[in-house]
Amino acid sequence: MHVLVLTSLFSACASLRDGTRGDWPESLPPANFFIAAYATDTANHELQSLREYLYWVRRFYAGTTLYPTGWNDLTADVLLQTTDPNLALEREQKLQKLGRDIAAEWSKDSAVNRVESHHLAVWGGAAGRAVEEGNVDETLQKISDDVQKLLMQALPPEAITEDRYHTEDPGDEFAL
Repeated sequence: MHVLVLTSLFSACASLRDGTRGDWPESLPPANFFIAAYATDTANHELQSLREYLYWVRRFYAGTTLYPTGWNDLTADVLLQTTDPNLALEREQKLQKLGRDIAAEWSKDSAVNRVESHHLAVWGGAAGRAVEEGNVDETLQKISDDVQKLLMQALPPEAITEDRYHTEDPGDEFAL
């Protein structure tokens, strides 16, 4: 069984290199990163093909019908509001790494993934509010920490809620 999986993974890598699968968008991290991530989760192999996994990686970055704003859109929105070029480069690198970490896990079959679709909505909302409130770096670090904790199963999935990243001003009597 493992030989069959490895053979199909090597075949996928070769087809990407020789241009027969030249449909991988340049706006995404290299497909080989995700092929390697797929290879490490044998439980997911039983539930999802590499082709399906890579389809969901693309959806993560481009958006879906349910979540039309993908990671590329979120990254662009954050960077558009960052006027300092050095800070923009630093944030772009953080967002790229965070996106790869999230996409590699979220794209797995829902029976085995540790990053769920509602997490994406919470994190997207938190990043948007962080831009408005001026605490982008702190919010991105909190999201990154939580992603790692989810991957290590040190944080239950239900702990990812909007109020984890945003608390109302206690002096705001009109806050709901």
